[in-house]
Amino acid sequence: MANSFAVELVTPEADLYAGPATAVVLRTSIGSVTVLAGHAPFVGDIVPGEVKVEREGEPTLHVAVHGGYVQVDTSPGAAEGIEGGTDSPVPGLQTRATLLLGIAELAESIDVARAQEALATAQQRLDQLRGSGRGGGVDTDDVTVTAEVAVVEASVRRAEVRLQVAGVVTG
Repeated sequence: MANSFAVELVTPEADLYAGPATAVVLRTSIGSVTVLAGHAPFVGDIVPGEVKVEREGEPTLHVAVHGGYVQVDTSPGAAEGIEGGTDSPVPGLQTRATLLLGIAELAESIDVARAQEALATAQQRLDQLRGSGRGGGVDTDDVTVTAEVAVVEASVRRAEVRLQVAGVVTG
């Protein structure tokens, strides 16, 4: 495969993908990154959103991720043991991108109905906590409530990411 490199997507529960790619597109806290064969060595965080793994002659993998880390290694032999990870535009180097993901799902594995239900439930609780602008909410100066708001907001973001990656329009 011309200009392919090795990619691994790993969660604590499963290895989601290990094989060749022509590009990996993801977001970090400092911006979007596209990894290609011969990419400079890199370590960074991955923020919640979609990761795309482009593969030659195969459909692009779309993955909902909820945080993690990426390491790009271009040292000699870095891609050993991963099918398709032998080509590089830089002589003597091989590229391997490893994504360590806390929670992640392939688009085709997302349970859309469950994600929609989770989003509705989280938004309803958020409205309760914030009082929906009617003055009937909980005192949001309470530290416990502030912490709960943060947890519920994270639940909303997770459900929205899952639905976006599954191709469902939210909002």
